[in-house]
Amino acid sequence: MNEPTVSAPREPTGQALTPRETEVLDWLMVGLSNKETGRELGISPRTIEVYRIRILEKLGARNAADAARMTTERVVRQETRKLVLALRAIHTSGSEGMHMFDEICRAHNLHPATWAPPTVPSDD
Repeated sequence: MNEPTVSAPREPTGQALTPRETEVLDWLMVGLSNKETGRELGISPRTIEVYRIRILEKLGARNAADAARMTTERVVRQETRKLVLALRAIHTSGSEGMHMFDEICRAHNLHPATWAPPTVPSDD
């Protein structure tokens, strides 16, 4: 399999992935070949290759592994941001919220008395 690569890191285009590109990226992250991904999505391996090239360009990735790493990091940042915002809301919502906050802290071996709401990570 000849995987499309970009020789040097590039700047992301800032364009959002299309729904189909997102589907291809999902399979790319699982490690399927163009042929296998094409079978899963009912399109030709050559079309998958075109989607992969577009995905790499839009993300500014050098290869499929780089695109998968970047996507994973972005998802982790987004989910962490949601969790931090939820914890901040619970932490500041009065006695019932504090009870929930204490339960979450105990469940994760955190010490509520010394916990301070962390900085909300950006979506970059």
